[in-house]
Amino acid sequence: MLLLVWFRKGLKDMRFVINAGGSRGDITPFLAVGQQLANQGHTVVAGMAPVYEALVKNCGLAFAPIGPLITRREVTAMVFDSIEHCNPGDQWLTFVKHFGPLIPSMFSDLYRLCQDADALIGHFFFGLPNMIHDTLGTPYVSLRMSDFCEDDPHVRSQAAIVINDARKQLNLPLLRDPYGRDGHSNLLSMYTSSPYLTGRNDAAGFFFVESKSPPLPDDVEKFLAKDSRPILISFGSMIFRNPAVLLDNLLKAVEITGERVIIQTGSWLTRSVYGERESSTVKFVGPMAHEILLRRVGFVIHHGGGIITECLRQGVPSIPIPYTCDNFLWSALLVERGAAPVELPFRELTVSKLVNAIRSMRRNYAQYSRRCERISKIIQMEPGVREGTATIISRLHPSTG
Repeated sequence: MLLLVWFRKGLKDMRFVINAGGSRGDITPFLAVGQQLANQGHTVVAGMAPVYEALVKNCGLAFAPIGPLITRREVTAMVFDSIEHCNPGDQWLTFVKHFGPLIPSMFSDLYRLCQDADALIGHFFFGLPNMIHDTLGTPYVSLRMSDFCEDDPHVRSQAAIVINDARKQLNLPLLRDPYGRDGHSNLLSMYTSSPYLTGRNDAAGFFFVESKSPPLPDDVEKFLAKDSRPILISFGSMIFRNPAVLLDNLLKAVEITGERVIIQTGSWLTRSVYGERESSTVKFVGPMAHEILLRRVGFVIHHGGGIITECLRQGVPSIPIPYTCDNFLWSALLVERGAAPVELPFRELTVSKLVNAIRSMRRNYAQYSRRCERISKIIQMEPGVREGTATIISRLHPSTG
């Protein structure tokens, strides 16, 4: 019946729902797919957490809230609870358990949104796509950035308890492995990461969103024009217990090494923390397009999150300071591929370690830069979101293949 509907409607007006959770880096691949589908004439609605409404609309997509609005205080509590654990898998399980009680309401919102959807493109978080498929029969495609903890029996068993508890409340059959194998779509499961970086043959390449980036502010342009290229420090949406201490350590390290630095503020750093600490060698900036800023800096210090994909696309070396969950996976891959000299886990970070890492980067900068330029060329040749979207369409509608 669904196939007959597709033939009647034609390929140019299918209705897609895309659903993802997590940080900005987690949802970016879904927004990229949504843009591609919309450009092809399909109707796309992004069902995501309320906090992402502005981001979704800035990508030119329709938005529908999924789940309740989670306050800054609640997010902070979850993060601090998570980092009480040293193991990245246990850190992730903390988030799963916090969100467990919210899964039924998230399902209800997504259920309403998918009533007349031709397909759902979803994230494995909390098993929602499977629940929609099991109740509405909606075909779905699962996208993942990595196989983070998929082979960890402890994570899989504990996540199964949370997800199956929600399924039980919804009168759905229990799944043996909802985080691992049962979390993948039988129709199409795709990894939205670089096959070169990860070594995965089933990865399609990084999915980048299309954006028209505004020019950099005049004060940033003036800072960049002085002397050598500065370091960029960006920790995205991370939340730290003592951001003032972290900032002190960062500034001490760049002062010792004689570096100029641009520090991107955000969730981790507010004006009340950094105050009047700007100088001729230190510049604080707010949110701005990474793809433009990265072309103008020497290298980046980051937490191992979503900024990694843009660093690699632009061919920019970095020093990762992994903080939580899959930050450690991506940071290790950067070092393994020669895009970073070392990873400095946040728990072990000291001024001296950061100084040594910066000096190592500068000593061997030409080497790291060449490697990153090579990786950039490889990434830009990988299939990426255009071919990934074509694969999705052809799998949903085999006659297009």
